[in-house]
Amino acid sequence: MNLSERLRKIFDMVTPGSRIADVGCDHGYLSIALIEEKIAVHAIAMDVAKGPLSTAQENIRLHGLDERIETRLSDGLAKLKQGEADCVILAGMGGILMRRILQAGLPVLEGIQELILEPQSEYEEVRRFLADHGFVIDREDMVTEERKFYPIIHARPGEPAAADPAAYTLSIPFEKDMAVQLVLAYGPCILEMRHPVLLRYLDRRSEIIHGIEAQLKSKDTAHAKERLLEIEAEKLRIREARRYFV
Repeated sequence: MNLSERLRKIFDMVTPGSRIADVGCDHGYLSIALIEEKIAVHAIAMDVAKGPLSTAQENIRLHGLDERIETRLSDGLAKLKQGEADCVILAGMGGILMRRILQAGLPVLEGIQELILEPQSEYEEVRRFLADHGFVIDREDMVTEERKFYPIIHARPGEPAAADPAAYTLSIPFEKDMAVQLVLAYGPCILEMRHPVLLRYLDRRSEIIHGIEAQLKSKDTAHAKERLLEIEAEKLRIREARRYFV
C-alpha cells in the first residue's frame, strides 16, 4: 500500500501490536497498510459518511482483509466501545471538529494507550484539549502537501501536571506566558526539532497576516481593532518561534 507522506508519518507513530480505531477513515488506506505491514493486529475503520465508508469497505475487500478490519458508520467515536482499541487515530479534519469528537468520546478514551492526531487547522484547539484532559504530547512531526501544513501529534495518557503546557521543557528560555503560547500554537516537539516545515509555516503565516493587517488598517471598526490586536499577538509568537532557527 503506497501511502502519502502525511499518512506514512501517521503510520510511523502507531505502536506495533496495537488495536487501532481510525476515525474518519476515508478510503481506508491507513488501516489497510497498518494491518498488511503487521503494525496493527486489528483495525476498526470508521466514518460519518456512507460514501467514503463504502469505498473503504471495497478497498478492504480487495485486499482480503475483511476479517481483520471492521468498518462502522459512526459520528466520531460514537460507535466505538471502551476497551476496543489501544490506539485512536483522527486525521484529515479541522481542529475544532477534532476537539468536538474527542470531547464527546471522552468515556471511550479511558484506557487507550495513544492518540495520534493530524488536525488540518486550529492546531491550538487540539493541543489545548490534550492539556485539559491529561494527555501528554511525547512525539510530533509536520508535513506539507499542496501548500497546506499538517502537524501530526502523538499523545499518551499522563498526569495532569505533565500535560500542562507550562510543564514542557523548552531549550530556549521564554517568559512563561509566551512559552505556553508557543507550545499550544506550534507544538513542543516540533519546536525542539527545529522542524524545517515549521519554518515554512511561520513564513507562510507571516505572509497571510501581513495581507490581512493591511486590509484591517483601512477600517475603523471595533472588530478591525480587535483583529489587529490578535494579529500583533501572532506576529510576536512568530518572532519568538523564529529564535529556534537563528
